[in-house]
Formats: sequence, C-alpha cells, structure tokens
Amino acid sequence: MPPLERDSRGVLVSNTSPASKFVVLVPDDNVDLTPTNIRGVWVGIGGDLAIVGLNDVTPITLQGIPTGALLPIMVKKILATGTSAAGLVGFT
Repeated sequence: MPPLERDSRGVLVSNTSPASKFVVLVPDDNVDLTPTNIRGVWVGIGGDLAIVGLNDVTPITLQGIPTGALLPIMVKKILATGTSAAGLVGFT
C-alpha cells in the first residue's frame, strides 16, 4: 500500500488519489518539469509528445495522441523538440 501524506488542507492523499492540483506544462528541451510529482498529462490539442519518463534518461516520442487524451504517465520532462501536441496540463 502506498504511503499516505496530507495536503496543505490536511486531507489524506496518496499517489493513487485523484488529482488535486493542475499545472500548465510548457515543453522545454533543457528544464525538468516542476512540480516533479506529475502523474497524468492532459492533451488539449492532439499531436506527438516527446517525453522523458520519471525514472528514465532516454526520451521517447508518443505519436498521434488524440485531442482530449488524458495520459496516466509520470514524466520529468516534456521536450520541445518532437512535441507537436499543445494545451498540455499536468495532474498532480
């Protein structure tokens, strides 16, 4: 069972709890995402998404992601090079 933590309001949360914070994601080839606990990516406008997984060092491109897709992925970087999808929102 994953460890439980409390959010800023004192509510118990875990990595299996529904998302409670959302952040606009801007692709960047050099900078890791912040916050680092992103566990889902909403794709507002479909296309390709070049990512580096949370525990990876090698990028991979997810091709042909449809508009409105919610990807249950944990990523540390979304690369500008190779990403044509837009309207990206991180779920934490």
